[in-house]
Formats: sequence, C-alpha cells, structure tokens
Amino acid sequence: MKLKPKKHLGFLVGIITVSLLTTIFLLPDSNQSQIFLESANNQFKVSFDITDSDHANLLKLFNNLNIPKSTEQGFSFELDSTSSAKLAYISPIKSKLSFAPRSISFNGNLSHEPFLSTFTSPTLNIPKNTNLAIFAPNLIDFVNAHYSYPLPITDWLKENVTQSSNQILIFYGESPNYALFIQNEQNDLSSLKNLKFDQALDIIYKEETQQDIIYHFFNIPSENDENPKNLSVFNFNNWLVLASSQETALFITDVQKSRSDSIIFPNDKNLKNINFMLYYNNPRDYQTSKNLLNMLLPNSDLTDTAQNSIAQALEKIENAILILKGNEFSGLIKVK
Repeated sequence: MKLKPKKHLGFLVGIITVSLLTTIFLLPDSNQSQIFLESANNQFKVSFDITDSDHANLLKLFNNLNIPKSTEQGFSFELDSTSSAKLAYISPIKSKLSFAPRSISFNGNLSHEPFLSTFTSPTLNIPKNTNLAIFAPNLIDFVNAHYSYPLPITDWLKENVTQSSNQILIFYGESPNYALFIQNEQNDLSSLKNLKFDQALDIIYKEETQQDIIYHFFNIPSENDENPKNLSVFNFNNWLVLASSQETALFITDVQKSRSDSIIFPNDKNLKNINFMLYYNNPRDYQTSKNLLNMLLPNSDLTDTAQNSIAQALEKIENAILILKGNEFSGLIKVK
C-alpha cells in the first residue's frame, strides 16, 4: 500500500496518516501488541508485532475490510520530500499498545525531538462540535498553504505573526469551517485595509465593529463560486484569530464570551511543556465531514483500498487524542 499525500499537507498529514492507519489494523479487544515505523529508500515502512491472542482478530479485520492477508507482513507509504525529511528525522518510531473493550491507548518514543521549543499549553474554549483541534507551533503555514490566500495576505501574515508562538487550529462543520488562534499576538490590524490586490481578483474588504471587537473581513471569489476563500482576522484577548468566514468569526467570538456549547482545549490543566496535541472528535451528533477527510488526505492520492479503509476507521472512532512531549508521545483512541 502506498500513500502520497499532497505536498501542501506536509508533516501534519504525515502524523495524522500514521495515526489513522494504526487504528485500521488493530482491534479494540486485543491485549498487547506493538507497531513500528522505519524509513528507508525514501519510503516509510510500518510493521507489526502482534501477540498470538490478537492474530486471529487481525486476520478477521483484514477480511472484513477486503485487505489482503499479506498486509500483516507490513506496508509502506510515501510523503513529499519536505515531509519525508521531517518524518525520517524522528524515525524509527516504536509504540506499545494496550487495549480495553472500546479503547486503544498507546505510548512510545521518537528517535529525535521534532520541535526545538516546548510550550506551556494555554486553554481555550472551542465549539462543542469541533471535529479536529491541533495545538502546535507554526500551524499558520498549514493554513496558508492549503487555502492559497492571495499573496498580499500571506505576506502580511509572514510579517506580522511569530511562527514559534502557541497556535491552536480547529475545524468544525460540513465545510469544514476553521479558526486559527495565535497566542500573544496583539497586532495593529489597521494595515489590512491598505493591502493592494490585483483588480482581476475582485476581492472585497470590509471592516466591522461588534461588541468592541474590530473584524477585518475579506471576500475572496474563487473559480468555484460555491467555495469562496473568505477570511476574517481579529484580536480577542491575547489571541490573534484567523477564521474561514465572517459567520465563523462571529460564532467563535460568541463561544469565547458565553462559553456555551463549548469544551476546553486542552482539557487537562496539568499538561505543561507539550510540543504537540491533536484532538479528534466524531460523536454521532456531529460526525466528521467527508470534506475534512478530503482536505487532510486527498482522495486522488490514495488507492481505493486505503481510501475505503481510512473512511471505515474514521467511522469507528468516537474520539482520539495524541500528545507529544519532547521525544515521548502518548494517546488514546475510543471507538464507537
């Protein structure tokens, strides 16, 4: 099995890909197994050390998902050159797995620390229907690359945002909607109204004040009129916030002020000096949209078997969390 996520998805997709593939090949009623990731010849190989008690269940799962039996011997995948270099740097990766009736917990070590700096995690109120939340430095590069905002906007962000600051990126809803929170960035946003765009782009800028917050809205038409690349930028307390639309910006502000229908992320105040945290939430009331999956793992770059397997794995997961501290990681996956 070979995976080739698009270049703009970068190292983030590498981490998510490995996490999701891990859930595909292991059952929640196992006792103790291990998974290994190694790099060689511009590829990454995943291998398993499955206990005897798990083996029959593993083969049964392969059969249910129409995965060849030979997969138990391991599989390989590829990333773009930049992401490959980053993932190869922290390889090999070894993880021990423990299983409960409806959950999988894991912990292990990376060969190197992927981030040079550590951060004391802030807490933030995020919408209750958030499907994916990520805490890490430099998430703004992911947003810039994926949404391909016009050059004046990306240049402004590069000049005004500290890449190593605490950043939290959330996705929710069908679109999906996104909001990026950047800590300790109280910038003068008035210069946004002076950005110069190619007239052919027909970009509309609007500044609006509501409840003492100044919102800077950009309406950015795209070739597909159904999916415009809108953007809202505003300051809230000690956060600079980027949101995918005017409606998203107002909703996020309401969540912060009223704290209704919200959850705290990260939800453990004892978490200190973490480098990375990923929270995946897929309850029956607001399941993860296919659009979010397509954004993280583009269908055009997946084999049919891999695409179907990942989709089925996501449907089985109710929520999951992954935490990285230095070169140590741990996590928990709960299945429906």
